[in-house]
Amino acid sequence: MVAASAFRARSVGVIVSQYAKPRALVDTGWLAEHQHDPGVVVVDIHLDSAPYEAGHIPSAVFWNAVGTLVKADYGTNFDPTHVQSFLGSAGISNDSTVVVTSEHPGMPAWGYWYLKTIGHDSVRVLDGGNRKWTAEHRPVSTEVHTVAAASYTAAPLDLSKRAQLEEVMAAVNGGRDVLLDVRTPEEYRGDLFMLAPPTGVERSGHIPGAAHVYYEDALNEDGTFLPVEELASLYSEAGISFDTKVITYCAVGMRAGHTWFVLSELLGYPEVANYDLSWNEWGRRPDTLIESGGPGAPAPSAGTTSAAGPGTPSTGTPPKSSPPSSAAPASEPSADNAVGPANVVRRTFPIG
Repeated sequence: MVAASAFRARSVGVIVSQYAKPRALVDTGWLAEHQHDPGVVVVDIHLDSAPYEAGHIPSAVFWNAVGTLVKADYGTNFDPTHVQSFLGSAGISNDSTVVVTSEHPGMPAWGYWYLKTIGHDSVRVLDGGNRKWTAEHRPVSTEVHTVAAASYTAAPLDLSKRAQLEEVMAAVNGGRDVLLDVRTPEEYRGDLFMLAPPTGVERSGHIPGAAHVYYEDALNEDGTFLPVEELASLYSEAGISFDTKVITYCAVGMRAGHTWFVLSELLGYPEVANYDLSWNEWGRRPDTLIESGGPGAPAPSAGTTSAAGPGTPSTGTPPKSSPPSSAAPASEPSADNAVGPANVVRRTFPIG
């Protein structure tokens, strides 16, 4: 059962308390009161410094996601030396409470997943992120917030929070794990490989058997998370059972990290893992099964055929002369026309 009450706390200055792990979230009132507390570090994550430079929470340090959480090829960077360096330079010690925020709706929960996976104990997500902070006309700064460097010691990775290729392949080949695709319907159907139709060795579609729930469907219009009852219904109606392991995936692991947070920390699903290499790996390999079609797929035109029609698995093998590419995607999309609850405002971001 989901460990949560029916009451949705939204009073100023409280930690949201109805979810399975209530301390995973803080609201804007709590952060306004505690952002300058000793031991509290606010981190603003994005792929572009422009939103931070335009105005940010005064105590927030900026992380460009590429170069901190991920490498240039969008693979998650768990190197211990790297972890110690970039966390320490942000003023984070092993005892710090890190509050993660962003202009992007998915990045705070992704940052939480990353920090928990590297073994950091005290992490919070700002519910509603920068969008809610600015909507409430709270103070912002255009000055770069500087902090004194701290000493950070990397811990062993918590591998239970991360799924890798072999585990996903096992799920496709009859394993008990449930796969959950959280990308846009266009990506799931196979219309797009991230932002555009596939080219070269890129292959579009979804992992066979994967359920689909777009990640932003878990959010209210103001960017805060839906009440627990609505979240529980959203995923149970998609067939995401509480008593099976769930593997989330997207394009580069960010949106999947957001849904990991919802299932694991807010709803209390006991086994959830983020396939963080996601479609950036699966959709470039010649040996992975891919299925196309799905929600909103148009009927095939008369007289046409497809190597992988709606709901049809295909290896989609590229020419043998073209090995799988490790090139980074240009970005990971979040389409404005994604299907979802009417109360969700779709926003276009360079990744998500």
